[in-house]
Amino acid sequence: MLVSLSGLSACYMPRGPSLDVDPENDQSTAARRWFASNAVPLRTVSAGTPLSDLRPLKPMIRDARVVLLGQAAFGASELQRFQHRMLDFLVSELDFTAIAVDAPMIESMAVDRFVQTGEGDPEELLEDLKSWPFATEEYLGMIHWLRHYNENSAHRRKLHFYGVNMYHPLRPARIARAYLTSVEPGARTEVLARLTDPYYVENLPRKDRRQMQEFHQDAMGLLHLADRKKDEFVRRSSPQEWVVARQSLQLVVQTLDPDFEKKLQEAKADNLLWVLAQEGPQGKLLYGDDDPSMTLQTQFQEKSTGYYLKKSLGPQMVSLGVYFQQGKFTATGEDGLREFEARPMEGMSLEGTLAGAGLQLAAVDLRSVPKAGPVGQWFTEARPRRNIGRYYPGEGYRAADQLPVDQVHEGIIFIQKTSASKPLRKVPGDEARQERALNLSFEEGTAGHRPPGWYVPRRSDPYLVYTTGEEPQDGGKCVMIRRLPRATGHDRYGFAMQDIGGVNYRGRALRFRFRARVEQRGGGGQAHGWIKILGARDLPLFSDAMVERPILSGAWHEYEISTVVPQDAVRLQFGVAFAGQGKALFDSVRLEAAPGEVKAIVSNAAERLRMLRAPN
Repeated sequence: MLVSLSGLSACYMPRGPSLDVDPENDQSTAARRWFASNAVPLRTVSAGTPLSDLRPLKPMIRDARVVLLGQAAFGASELQRFQHRMLDFLVSELDFTAIAVDAPMIESMAVDRFVQTGEGDPEELLEDLKSWPFATEEYLGMIHWLRHYNENSAHRRKLHFYGVNMYHPLRPARIARAYLTSVEPGARTEVLARLTDPYYVENLPRKDRRQMQEFHQDAMGLLHLADRKKDEFVRRSSPQEWVVARQSLQLVVQTLDPDFEKKLQEAKADNLLWVLAQEGPQGKLLYGDDDPSMTLQTQFQEKSTGYYLKKSLGPQMVSLGVYFQQGKFTATGEDGLREFEARPMEGMSLEGTLAGAGLQLAAVDLRSVPKAGPVGQWFTEARPRRNIGRYYPGEGYRAADQLPVDQVHEGIIFIQKTSASKPLRKVPGDEARQERALNLSFEEGTAGHRPPGWYVPRRSDPYLVYTTGEEPQDGGKCVMIRRLPRATGHDRYGFAMQDIGGVNYRGRALRFRFRARVEQRGGGGQAHGWIKILGARDLPLFSDAMVERPILSGAWHEYEISTVVPQDAVRLQFGVAFAGQGKALFDSVRLEAAPGEVKAIVSNAAERLRMLRAPN
């Protein structure tokens, strides 16, 4: 049975009386009384405590193979800790075997390797999932709990950790290409080779529909090849190697689909079903997410992950939504990752009604809701409820949706007050944010150290990024990005960047200029400059990363990216990068902006913006 307790789809709506007015009528009063009479009090959200208070949930989920647990705010500590406690309960009381999360599938395999063997640094592995909600003290505690469980020899069946998303195709493409090269040396794997360039993948041309269709068609051909020659390939490798390679190809196909965004929820559901198949007939899993797709039904036309899972699993899936009335939470806002505080939801909202029933920490089985009368009527009408997710626009907005409760979940977990989750480290990129461009000439700072004013990621291996006096083009210093000799890591490229306010550039013709040269070793080394313009909620308005015009020359030359900054720009990011063997030097960076510059620049930028904003 599939059970989903999740937050609903987020609509950013200004504060207004529509969310706070609670007419004292028979329906709302009856609903509060019903919640007060039928809620099951819970003692704590913390794992490692007695689980008897959760046992009343057993009738609702005892037949489930998948329990969906959706959180109204992914950055609330109590909600993340309750996910851990629910996992403890499902494993201890109902023989669940795994947890899956909305993280990239291939990267999550390294976390699972730690859970199985203890190999690796769990903090670095969680950071490698490329999403801050997983790199928190709360998630780290759960990962250590999984490892300790598996270390206990009394636990014959070991627990697993899975991701079900497909953020980008880099690592799946590398796994698939290596496999096909070994079992079918003549296979045409050019598309996979193209996708093994980390810089190219980071700047995948999704707006070029024709290019994406070609990539997708080529990847589909390789997937069909793996299926058609399964028996032959298994003989040349092993059944497990074929399974992993085949799923890696599937992930590549999913990410290259020209309609990727439209099909994302169905793809995640397919990946969850694949995970369930890996667990075998007795496998059961908890899936935790903050995404609106966790709902069984939404106000959008697109069908959700929960919809597709329910369609496949029927009563073997159960949905639980975890909501809170007020408190603090961590989220990414306009000024980066920070704490926010949510004011109480009042009146006719779901949370306001639960709080009005006097609940502090409780579970509610919605299967027993009356179908008629004032209580039944209250549940069939659309109710505002909170769904904040990973991004929060600010105090002037309330993230909520309005759907009838009985169309969304089989059960609800309610928490009166929350505190903010605790990130393990500052989110990469946040520390790059500053109000204006600094040290564009690289003359500031000490040779051999990272250039002041420029952000360089803490984990830049196998690349070094530092100021140097080695043959600068202008002045006494430049910046060098070089790959360490005999380095084996291939998932990164070296870069230095700045992230500045974009408001003052709105409507202005912008030129990003820099000088660069490359010293290749063994071929393949290439440099790039890049610029991105972001709007509200980090919406990309413009991007040019010189993907199709890499810098290969060993002599100093000047390069340029030009555009017109949109009127809704919020942030402006620019930087220099190097990928491959050898090194690159950069100097004389300039960021020039003026109204009404050369018409060619304006028309060129307008065309780029038209393509970026064009519907798929």
